[in-house]
Amino acid sequence: MTERWGGLAGRLLTRYLLASAVSILLLGLVFQQATRGQTVADLTETMAREARAVMALLEEVSPDGMAAAVDELAQALDGRITIIEDTGRVLADSEADPQAMDNHGDRPEVIEALRDGTGAATRRSDTLQQDLHYVAVQSGDAAVVRLAVPIERVDRLVAEARADTLIWVVAVFALGALAVWLIGRRLAGPLSEIATAAAGIAEGEYDARLAPVPPREVARLARVVNTLADEIGVQLDAVREEREIRDSILTTVDLGIILVDEDDVIRFLNAAAVDLVGRESMGLANLSPLGLQSLVLQARRENAPAETSLDFGSPPRVVIARAHPLPDGELLVTLRDVTESQRFAAARRDFVADASHELKTPLASIRSAAETVQRAIRTDPDAAEHFAKQVEQQADRMGHLVADLLELSRLEAGAPEVEPVAVSAILREELGPLRVQAEAAGIVIDDDLEEVTVLANSRDLGTLVRNLIDNAIGHTPQGGRVRVALHAEDDEAVITVRDTGTGISHRDQERIFERFYRVDSARSRNTGGTGLGLSIAKHIAGIHGGSIEVDSKLGGGATFTVRLPR
Repeated sequence: MTERWGGLAGRLLTRYLLASAVSILLLGLVFQQATRGQTVADLTETMAREARAVMALLEEVSPDGMAAAVDELAQALDGRITIIEDTGRVLADSEADPQAMDNHGDRPEVIEALRDGTGAATRRSDTLQQDLHYVAVQSGDAAVVRLAVPIERVDRLVAEARADTLIWVVAVFALGALAVWLIGRRLAGPLSEIATAAAGIAEGEYDARLAPVPPREVARLARVVNTLADEIGVQLDAVREEREIRDSILTTVDLGIILVDEDDVIRFLNAAAVDLVGRESMGLANLSPLGLQSLVLQARRENAPAETSLDFGSPPRVVIARAHPLPDGELLVTLRDVTESQRFAAARRDFVADASHELKTPLASIRSAAETVQRAIRTDPDAAEHFAKQVEQQADRMGHLVADLLELSRLEAGAPEVEPVAVSAILREELGPLRVQAEAAGIVIDDDLEEVTVLANSRDLGTLVRNLIDNAIGHTPQGGRVRVALHAEDDEAVITVRDTGTGISHRDQERIFERFYRVDSARSRNTGGTGLGLSIAKHIAGIHGGSIEVDSKLGGGATFTVRLPR
């Protein structure tokens, strides 16, 4: 029974009954008001005619017989008759003693009759204590004949009209309900078949087809469902093929990939991820190491990418894990195994440190020998002095190289200790000796420095700016200019070193921060460069959470911009 009323026919019939009931109720209220008004108007007109007839009959009656005539006429008309002078005094009344009645000159129907000839009003009678409808008509001698009937008569007439109308309304209402039920049953069959076919399509039965049957709208819906089944089948085949390609790619890449849905269920792990974290559980709660769980929760809480370094397993493995929130509430976790790269980096740092320490002893010997040759050789003083100076220059260059290698090794050993540093003070301190160097080379250094403070290591920051300015001087010809600027921009301190030198080609810009890379090897060696200055500068900016970039074109100078968080 519930299923029947919950179907299309039942729903249509329910809504029809509800809408019809509301409509009938509203129409009934309007009908009742209209019927009552019309009934009152008809009754008023009838009573006015009767009052004129009474007035004509009373003209033939003597004053002594007026009371009896009024009583007789009132019984014949089944109402109340009152004769009133134009002064308001009651001359005769069929229901009460005129001598005991008040002056009726203030009654609304009397006032209206004296003014317009006819007056009507519905109100409660003070004499009879009953609601009456009054109609008053003025006679030729200025007297007023007033008829009154109980208001229940009007209500009775309205009720009779309402009962007659209700019979027709109920009949039409029943016929409408039957028609709606039959229409609903006729539509429900084809729509039920369409719903069954759509459910089959949702379950993967894409070969289900519907025959277009009347009415026209249902036939069109059947054709739409058939077309939808065809398109879904084609699209799912394409999606299935794309998924297979994606899975093949994700399975073969070295990067571990984990997909976690909004309910913390692991939806996907590729082979690299399984190799790193295993496949013990498909839930986040059992995922190890625990640092991965914390990373996922952090990224979800902040709704922003998060990254951490994990050291776990036996033998120990170092993994860089990144969590990226996706728009649909899922989270993509990537795992990059950096164990080998860190091992090679550590080996490289050890080599640089060891090589630098090993080179310091022969460097001291070279410098000592050069001084001895310069003093001792007597046979060819000029040549001896020349070669001695070359030895000394090479020794100095090797000393710079060793110093830079040691600097790199120190920087890579760990994060520096930081403190609030006035960047402008560091720049002014470094610019002092560099101006002397620039003036000797015929180069002018300009500066525009704001007062900006950052959290940094003052020694490292001095090395950074010194390397950049020294690099600019070394690649600017005589007569050129170098401009050093410092200003605050949002939450960053921005250091700019701009020169009017030879510039850097686009190809070289991608590699100038590599160790030992030189744009112009001969010029760099002649100026005493080691090829490590820009690499050191970039490393210092990076360990302070900043960045360094270059903007240049060949022959048009270069601009190096350093951004450090404040």
